[in-house]
Amino acid sequence: KAMIALAELYEDGRMIDKDLEKSFSWYLASAESGNTKSQYQVATMLSEGIGVEKDDEAAEAWFCRNAESALNDVRLYAVEAAQRRKVCSKEEIVTLLESASDSGYNKATSKLADMKFNGWGVSKDVDTAMDLYELSATRSLRGKVDLAKRLLEDTKRDPDKSRTFELFEHAAANGDHYAMYAIACMYRDGVGVPEDRDLYKKYTHMAADAGNKDAIQVVQKWAFKEKKRQKKEAEANKAASDKTEGE
Repeated sequence: KAMIALAELYEDGRMIDKDLEKSFSWYLASAESGNTKSQYQVATMLSEGIGVEKDDEAAEAWFCRNAESALNDVRLYAVEAAQRRKVCSKEEIVTLLESASDSGYNKATSKLADMKFNGWGVSKDVDTAMDLYELSATRSLRGKVDLAKRLLEDTKRDPDKSRTFELFEHAAANGDHYAMYAIACMYRDGVGVPEDRDLYKKYTHMAADAGNKDAIQVVQKWAFKEKKRQKKEAEANKAASDKTEGE
């Protein structure tokens, strides 16, 4: 969303100087992450030479990719609708997801991984699910977080949790609030890193500021305790002062 917002600001010259080259670069970044609107915009700008050198071959490739992404959206919608209405066999649902995943559609890859990991409507297959999470992690930030979550539960693939921490750290550095709080908890419990209360508090505050509900609750609890401590201290100071004056 931020990429598209920047692209539109540069395209329209609102709040900042108009810069079609920067607009194209941000649309391209968004398109490569899978956004269908941006994929169409990139294709259009390439075909018309707006903000980038005109390139009919590249434009056609992006128009085709956009069409495939739109088809994948339809596939995923069909899967969800079929599951709700129970009008599709498990095999057909998996086939739709596998088709979308094979074409690079990460939502389908993640959904298929979850299904196989938990045995939702398919035979449980943790090894295949983990391979799918690994694939998803190469495609998106969300995929890295999903893989890190599963590695927390897997003692064989990441026994010392160092890779889990690295995945969360990368996602946190790119603004993922779940990853921020996950890092906080790893510092709190000494999982994958040495126990560190200061870093636990730092990442918890970061996650809370970014909107993580669990972190917000913890920060509010800390604030409540601190307020009680300050009140108790003030009452003790007042009692001591009153005693001194009485003497």
